[in-house]
Order: sequence, then structure tokens, then C-alpha cells
Amino acid sequence: MPTLAAVDVSVTDDRISLVFSHRAIAQAYAKHLESEDRRSTSLPNYRRAPRFNPATKEVSLALPSFITWFITCRLPDDEDSITFTFDDADEQFASRWADSMLLFERVSAPAYDENVKQLHVRRLWNASQLQKRLDDMRRPASSHSGSPMGRRGPTPGPQGSPCWAWGRRGGVLW
Repeated sequence: MPTLAAVDVSVTDDRISLVFSHRAIAQAYAKHLESEDRRSTSLPNYRRAPRFNPATKEVSLALPSFITWFITCRLPDDEDSITFTFDDADEQFASRWADSMLLFERVSAPAYDENVKQLHVRRLWNASQLQKRLDDMRRPASSHSGSPMGRRGPTPGPQGSPCWAWGRRGGVLW
């Protein structure tokens, strides 16, 4: 049985907070985000500006301006999940951002509105595979090909989950 790594996500003060179950993975993820900030020119005027807190295993980063709102849902396993939404005009930026973030996946559009574009953080990972992916991403671009999001494909969102908090950027509740 593989060891699982958990990622809990929250949004406060225009920052995304990711708390990892494994310190080494959190540290590797922070380094990955720092390297993305150094080399990324595909997202104009955006810096992730990651902060790593080894005591809490938390990595926080700036929420990009193309995220129009987020919603927090209680999942059937009694844990919270945050889904991020973006406008059609920003789909290209959101896809590039999600690819570079590794932990974000597309959510299938809800049945009531197929035009909704959403991303969420995958919460459980095989710890050794995630560590390997982070290590691979630190290598030059020619040594790995394809986008992580493209390889996984769309992931269905939580079905029938009662949503309990909606927000706009900055955590202002609706």
C-alpha cells in the first residue's frame, strides 16, 4: 500500500494556503514554485511569491487575478475542498497556471452550466510519486514532456456535496 500525502487548501487575504502532510513534499513544492517564478514568462504580471513554513508544513502563494471566485464545499468524507473558477477569456492563463502548479486539476463542468470553468486541488497523492514529480519538474524542460494536467485529463468534481461558503477574491463571503 503506498503512503498517501494529503494537501489541505484554504484561501485568505489573496493567498492560497496549502498544508501538506509531509514536510519534505511541502519544501519541495515551495522550491518548485520558486523555480516557476524565476523562469515563468507565460503569466504576465503574476508572481507566486511562495512562503514555506516548515513548522506547519504550509506553503502559501499569491492568488492570481484571473481567479474570479472560489467556493468551499464539504465533501462526503467530511473534509473541505476549494474549487476555483475563471472566466472564458482567461482560460489559456488558467490552464498554464494549473499546469505549473502540479496540484491543480480541471473539474468537469456542472450539469446545470456547461460554460463554467473550474480548477481544484487534488487532495490525496501517492507520496513517492508526488515527490518524484516535483523532483522531475526541477530538471530542465527537455527532460519531461507534456503537461501534468493534460496527462491526467479532467477529474469529476464532488457530486452532491453541500457547499457552505462562497467567496470572492480576498475571502469576502457572499
